[in-house]
Amino acid sequence: MENLDALEKLEKLYVCRNKVPKIEGLENLKNLKVLEFGDNRIEKIENLESLINLEELHLGANQIKIIENLECLSSTLKLLDLPANAITKNWR
Repeated sequence: MENLDALEKLEKLYVCRNKVPKIEGLENLKNLKVLEFGDNRIEKIENLESLINLEELHLGANQIKIIENLECLSSTLKLLDLPANAITKNWR
């Protein structure tokens, strides 16, 4: 994802059905509360460390196999939505 640097105040981002292979380029979106990457090609939950205010993460209909890398969101995340993935191992 490119050119999101200027959107520092953005609170909701919907990137659905865009064949996105990876979650990236969100480092400056510190105010983001809702992130939707449904129906893409994401295989791994990653690069969410900077999203310190994220409350909802929607990653349905991707290719995720393992629930991982969510520790950084443990104090803010209220909703994790992962339907229609290939999850075989749960987050510890």
